[in-house]
Amino acid sequence: MSFTFTNIAMLAGLVTIILPVVAHLLSKRRYDVVNWGAMQFLQLGQKTRRRIRFQDLLLLLLRMGLLACLVLALARPNGSGAFFATLGKPVGRDIVFVLDGSGSMGWEGEKQTPHAAGLQWIHTAIEQLNPGDTVAILDARSRNRRLIHPPTSDMSYVRSVLDQVPEPTGRSNLTEAILDALRILSTTNNVTREAVILTDGQAFPWEVDNEFGIQRIDDLLQQPEIPPSVSVVNLSGDNADRSNSSVDKIQLSRELTVPGFPIQFRTTIRQSGGEATQKVVSLSINDQPAPDATRVVNLLPNGEAMVEFEHVFTSTGLFRVTVSIEKDQLHQDDQSEAIIVVQNGVPVVLVNGSANLDETRSDIFFLKSAFAASGESSPWVRSEVVSPSQLNANVLNRNRIAILCDVESITTKQQLELIDFVLAGGGLILAPGESVDGPHWNSFKFEGDVPFLPAEFVEIEKEDLDIEKLVTIESLSLNASWLQRFRKERGVDFWTARFSNWWKLRPYDFSVKDAEQPEQGDENEATQSMQTELIKLTNGQPYMFSRRLGEGVIIQLAAPLDADWSTLPARNDFVPFVHELVFRFAGMETAHNVHVGMPIQVELQEDQRPRDFLVTGPGIEGAIPEFARQGKNNFASFSETSIPGRYTFHEVNAPQDLGIPFVVTDDREESNLTPLNDLAWESLLGKDRMRKIDTMSDLTKRVQAENSQTELWWVLLLFLHAMLIGEVALTRKMLHDGHAELETDIPADSLDAVGA
Repeated sequence: MSFTFTNIAMLAGLVTIILPVVAHLLSKRRYDVVNWGAMQFLQLGQKTRRRIRFQDLLLLLLRMGLLACLVLALARPNGSGAFFATLGKPVGRDIVFVLDGSGSMGWEGEKQTPHAAGLQWIHTAIEQLNPGDTVAILDARSRNRRLIHPPTSDMSYVRSVLDQVPEPTGRSNLTEAILDALRILSTTNNVTREAVILTDGQAFPWEVDNEFGIQRIDDLLQQPEIPPSVSVVNLSGDNADRSNSSVDKIQLSRELTVPGFPIQFRTTIRQSGGEATQKVVSLSINDQPAPDATRVVNLLPNGEAMVEFEHVFTSTGLFRVTVSIEKDQLHQDDQSEAIIVVQNGVPVVLVNGSANLDETRSDIFFLKSAFAASGESSPWVRSEVVSPSQLNANVLNRNRIAILCDVESITTKQQLELIDFVLAGGGLILAPGESVDGPHWNSFKFEGDVPFLPAEFVEIEKEDLDIEKLVTIESLSLNASWLQRFRKERGVDFWTARFSNWWKLRPYDFSVKDAEQPEQGDENEATQSMQTELIKLTNGQPYMFSRRLGEGVIIQLAAPLDADWSTLPARNDFVPFVHELVFRFAGMETAHNVHVGMPIQVELQEDQRPRDFLVTGPGIEGAIPEFARQGKNNFASFSETSIPGRYTFHEVNAPQDLGIPFVVTDDREESNLTPLNDLAWESLLGKDRMRKIDTMSDLTKRVQAENSQTELWWVLLLFLHAMLIGEVALTRKMLHDGHAELETDIPADSLDAVGA
């Protein structure tokens, strides 16, 4: 609490309070005293004399007070603090409520979830605001959602928005949410600016070790002329005993498959806290239990266990796969979903680099045989064979994958057609042999001087016969989900394939030339435009690189897929390997499983427009997608995927359940409910960075104590008027009532003596 004056120079006028004293002293005159005998009978009594002196003194003080109040009012006094705030108008406030929307806020261990308690907290808080106060609301997710921005003073609108907040799910980044709230407050106009963070005290979303983020918060708190304040509400109180089991994101061996071909699903079951327990894990397809698809895993406290399922689809279509455990107090992470696309045979074009009268000696013989092995009645891969000169846009457009088998070179026109093919979602696989012109392929550029291939062809290397160790596939390099089935401990003989020759590949550096940065996650998401090394040989040389470009992918091998340089075609795993290779990268353009924040898209036919579709998802009902173009293809695109869950594209007049499904996934670190400890809270709050509160009243009192500046001149003017009235009343009383009182104090015997 403090007290100051705006016009402090006016206080010099306080010297005027001595004027009534001076006037009183100057008005006193000395008279000659004449003793008259009868005056002895008119002597005032002691009581009357004291009253007259008191009235004189009171009148003098009132006149001095009048001048003092006038001077102090002109000096414009103002006070800050809770006491002075009660004397003035309420301080205008701009408040940004940041509601943690992460999955842990849905924990049902109390009467209501922390998320529901947060919504109720905001409802109660806005009831205590005054006219002119403004409110903005942020929904803190992996990407913050501004539910109300710019700030509004329409509290009925605020209530309606709060009633439509989606259920908590996924993760959140509270550091970024606070930064966003402070940016909003930097644009507001009221004297008091506050950010209120409503969360459950979980440690993960705070990123306490993120020193850079904390420093950015400190900078934004210090920059404004009117610094904002940040308050934190722990909706879970001191409840630190929260255990939880969760299902991690499903890893698919491929998103695209064909009827009759097995597909693998893998995920991790985790436990945060708790005690040693068993969990039953189930697989369902379109909400129907899959046959013989139940596993039992043992979990230790803070432990995890890997589970794997295999399933064969018997028909084509889009299928939603769900891996789940029995529900606990946090439902949102008790299952994980993915979409599988099942189609008839994948169309593939095989480009035969060199013609040979002996078909068994051709570059495409083993590939063609492998694809035909699935049966001609319903082939898993429908292949056609063309020569390099026959490769053109028409051939590419009717196929999903193009495999160039030891193709020496291609024309400039064919290069442009291959670029369009890959950008539009096609898969290009290069299997080089001795005929390949390395310098020619190295000169293949995309967008100026950016190389098209993932790696440079350096030279052909040969096996060193003087070294006893054979050159084979390095089993430990098979880390991608679709390759793990071929590892030494799980496969048959893929890793034993021997190589006598191979192209030495040197990866290009795309860190400067390519503006796109890789998303977090493994190669399964295939979102990066940089290259990824998928397979190595035992001598350390790379065998396979992949590079994502546009909606498609480029695969560059170090050896051909025939028997000239390796024994791979003679291995039992050769047929499954080439099928996995085709299915894995033919499914790139489907993109029915995307990471949070990535757009979901539907390719448009010639007579379709984006407005012909509606999008439904978590917190979204009937949204209209936007137009997007990639290569030569047009898409209806929807980018508001900040909340993980199920999304559907459906035609305007068609029911939602007949739409095209998508699953937006997020990581599951949020499932760890470990709370912030006292040391972490101390580090996070800092000295003045943030403060913990329990209710809105706590915040209001603090605001009044720290930020209120109340003008008090009007209080002094009220005192001035009161003293004027008192001065007039006292003067009248002294003039009109003074003699009557005097007469009543004269003794009766004195009056009798005067009468005689």
